[in-house]
Formats: sequence, C-alpha cells, structure tokens
Amino acid sequence: MLPRSVLPLVVVAFSLVSATLLAQSPKQAADQWRAAHEQEILREFNSLLSIPNVASDTDNIRRNADVLTALLARRHVAAKLLTVSHSPFFEARRIAANIAKLPELPRK
Repeated sequence: MLPRSVLPLVVVAFSLVSATLLAQSPKQAADQWRAAHEQEILREFNSLLSIPNVASDTDNIRRNADVLTALLARRHVAAKLLTVSHSPFFEARRIAANIAKLPELPRK
C-alpha cells in the first residue's frame, strides 16, 4: 500500500495520463473515423464513378443525381433535386443543428 502522502500524486498523475490518452482533436477523430470506414467509402465512391457521366446521356445523368441525393441523405444533408433544361441541380442543406454531435451513419 502507498503512503497517504503519495496517493494524491498518483491520482493526479493517473488523471492526467487518462485525459491525454482520451482527448482527441476534431482532425484526429475525423482521421480515425475515415480509417475505420475506408473500405465502405471507397466502395461507395467506386459505385458512383461506375455510372456514366456524359451530358447527353440524360438517363445516366438522372441516375447520378439520384445516387448523389441518396448519399447526401445518408450524411444528414437534405438535398432537393431541381431540373432546368433537362439538367439536374441540387439544393442542399445540413439537417442537424449541431454537426459535431451527429450519430454514426447507418449501415446498409
């Protein structure tokens, strides 16, 4: 057992080490999340890139727009698809008031 005079120092030292290990900057948290979801991100990106994106191909342009709308919705972004002269446009806004406290994205 430790002497009573040393115990407060041990508690303070343990608290400082714990706080240092648990604290993350927003960049560190984002990097950690990206690393944990890298395969999913790449799969989703490759899926989007596999859709032809030629301006004269209106069917696939619309398909691209629909996929982007769904991807934005998964990220808590309300996207409204507008069509002007057969070209899709997006109006998008973040749904959550406090972006830092969003829950993890749902899995498919």
